[in-house]
Amino acid sequence: MSNEEIFRLAVLRSGIKLEILGMKRSGGRRSCYAIVKSELGFKGNRKRVLEQLEAYIKEKKNEYNNNRKTNEPRQHTRDTKEERTTQDSERQGVPRPT
Repeated sequence: MSNEEIFRLAVLRSGIKLEILGMKRSGGRRSCYAIVKSELGFKGNRKRVLEQLEAYIKEKKNEYNNNRKTNEPRQHTRDTKEERTTQDSERQGVPRPT
């Protein structure tokens, strides 16, 4: 799951919180509650779905962070000028200066 997908879930979570307080989406669009229920298959009233969604987001964030840690590229250390000169000399077959 990408960062964007986790962010989208967080926005839906905020929408459900506002819907619990009585706000509605304008323009005849589906409610955040309906979107979450249909996409994730959660059951229950708004508060119960909110609890399930928060647990789901927490789980996905942990998975994302764990995957990021294991897939991080190695830190490349910079070679010193002397090491680069030595490596270049060895590649070209030139004897190393002493």
